[in-house]
Amino acid sequence: MAREGGASDIVALSPPTDDFLSRSADSEADFFTAENLELFVISRKTLFNLITTLNVSFQPDYDFSDAKSHEFSRAPSLSHVWAEIDSRLGQSPSYYKGLRQRMWEEIDAEIGGLKNAEIYLYKPDLTSDPFSEAGCIWSFNFFFNNPKLKRIVFLTCRALSPNSSASEESELSMEDEYDDDDE
Repeated sequence: MAREGGASDIVALSPPTDDFLSRSADSEADFFTAENLELFVISRKTLFNLITTLNVSFQPDYDFSDAKSHEFSRAPSLSHVWAEIDSRLGQSPSYYKGLRQRMWEEIDAEIGGLKNAEIYLYKPDLTSDPFSEAGCIWSFNFFFNNPKLKRIVFLTCRALSPNSSASEESELSMEDEYDDDDE
């Protein structure tokens, strides 16, 4: 039986995104070093916690029990995550009108400090992606994990084409919620 933290308790992750590699190192050989090993492995316990978070977040519609470690990757840095999320949500005028600062303050408070967090991305194949329906332009799934406090904050978002049927259903759902509030 392997002890906690032993070699058999670690599984491989998908490498960080290609665009990060092109921005962060002159060559792949400079990036794939022993110091960066933590970007390519995850403990089975942490992987289990991330998959459980997905299951709780999307139940009963989706089951992620078959998710594999290669569908996850570790974010190289907090600044990389900020840039990725800013590039997506920054297309919305309300994002820079207070939403951005408030969102990051809330995540920081809930996770016990962003600087203490391990950040993972979930990039499933099309058959397991809850956002793979027609009309989805982009989506992201980030996990902010603080193992010392045993906390995970899951941030997921998607953009739908205004011409998609899913977008129309979403608008109807929001209208129904507002109508219920008026009663």
